[in-house]
Amino acid sequence: MYVPSDFPRFVSRFLLFCVIVAGSLLWARCVLMTANGQASGPPQSKLSPFLQRKLEAGGATARLPVIVEVRGRQAWNRLPRSRSARMIGRSSSLSARLSLEELRLWDRHPEVVRISYDAPLRTFSSASRLAPPSPASLSEPFLQSLGAAGLASQGRDGAGVGVAVFDSGIADLPDLEGKVVHRVDFSDGAGQQSGWRRAGFDPYGHGTHVAGILAASGLSADVRGIAPGIHLIDVRVIDAAGRGRASGLIAAIEWVIDNRRRFNIRVANLSLGHLPLQSPHTDPLARAAARMAAAGIVTVASAGNFGRTPRGDRLWGLIASPAHHPDLITVSPLNTRGSAHIDDDLATTYGSRGPALWDGGLKPDLTAPGNRIPSLAAPGSSLQRQRWRSGQDPRTLELSGASMAVPYVAGAAALLLQAAPEMQPSMLKRILTLSSRRLARPHLLEQGSGLPHLPSALRLAESLNGLPVSALLLTPSQTPAASGAIWTDGAIWTDGAIWTDGAIWTDGAIWTDSTTEDPE
Repeated sequence: MYVPSDFPRFVSRFLLFCVIVAGSLLWARCVLMTANGQASGPPQSKLSPFLQRKLEAGGATARLPVIVEVRGRQAWNRLPRSRSARMIGRSSSLSARLSLEELRLWDRHPEVVRISYDAPLRTFSSASRLAPPSPASLSEPFLQSLGAAGLASQGRDGAGVGVAVFDSGIADLPDLEGKVVHRVDFSDGAGQQSGWRRAGFDPYGHGTHVAGILAASGLSADVRGIAPGIHLIDVRVIDAAGRGRASGLIAAIEWVIDNRRRFNIRVANLSLGHLPLQSPHTDPLARAAARMAAAGIVTVASAGNFGRTPRGDRLWGLIASPAHHPDLITVSPLNTRGSAHIDDDLATTYGSRGPALWDGGLKPDLTAPGNRIPSLAAPGSSLQRQRWRSGQDPRTLELSGASMAVPYVAGAAALLLQAAPEMQPSMLKRILTLSSRRLARPHLLEQGSGLPHLPSALRLAESLNGLPVSALLLTPSQTPAASGAIWTDGAIWTDGAIWTDGAIWTDGAIWTDSTTEDPE
């Protein structure tokens, strides 16, 4: 029988064709089974990495505070019963305290999208001392370093711009008279608005200090704010002991989004946060803050004070939540050594350094004065009582930390919005970063684009008002990656260290409120 010479080649090609067809059919069947929920294997957990570790460890009897994202508010009645469950504002999430067994039950429920830890909030500051009286403004060198000294006398004071201060409250003081236009309280830690316990009183003292950096008039105390013409919305999320929960802050953010037009809220000041326990794209607090930015509110957040261990060793990659989200303006604290000259400025040892832990994003975005910052003291507050000494001026207080850096940048944003009211948050962020000054001593991952320079930013804002963000696209030679760091596949090689997702996360290596940030 005659057999063609190329018959073996024909057979091999035919068999290869059959294998490809069979593989394609099998792949298509697997896709259809997955889409119909018929795929084999255990279902993917809806718990955040932190809660998964808690569940794997077991043994805990205490209930854990959690934030549960569900498939719309109508799903509430179909969820397992829990006396502690409460809806968070008007969102489709709820807060609850669940046992490990309840966590397993809720994790399997079809109406549940994601379960995250309801992390405790912390403010990023520590008290150093009450500032002594001074014939000159105590805040002048810090304003000069930003190029902001004298701007208010030129009418550049942020007039008409509303700034929401998410903090411990704002005390009624002569230097803030008439500036607070509304107050709301979410400090009960349950994700819902509570009754204001005492209007115009800041029992902890942190929020009043932040408000002074923003808007103090200098009429009584020897401090002046960067934007004294703004009006403030006092959004209380921290209680008298300096504590709060992510769920309360999320509810407060939803309230600000709903009321932004009522009070012309254009800027949000977030001098607080918590450890980055999950990706910013699944973190409920970071996602809420990003929604605020998407609603047209320039959202400025603290990088955090997670820059060193209790032993003093430097840490990298612990940018706090919600500041680790790429849509926010993240600010780290700078030690200006009390002078207006920038040549000797240093990064603080306690300020959080980049990159963002979970996605390797380049953070922080900017740096600003954050060491030994004088501002207003809330009478009778915890911080004032802790640091008061006989003979010192009780009207002013020095604090150090990333919390103090945020209002300088939030105030700068208000000045730009006064000059260019139509500007969107993405454009404003680009203008601030492009016009900032890179500092010689701090690392890229300690300062980002550098220290804002208000005269340059204002000129750029006025010339570009109304143009799209694409008008400020960078060329490859201008990108931050050209400054010494090599980014690839979510990892960064710099200073001889390799940083990837989870590189510094080990059992017990999570630093919490026990760390004390001493001023430098």
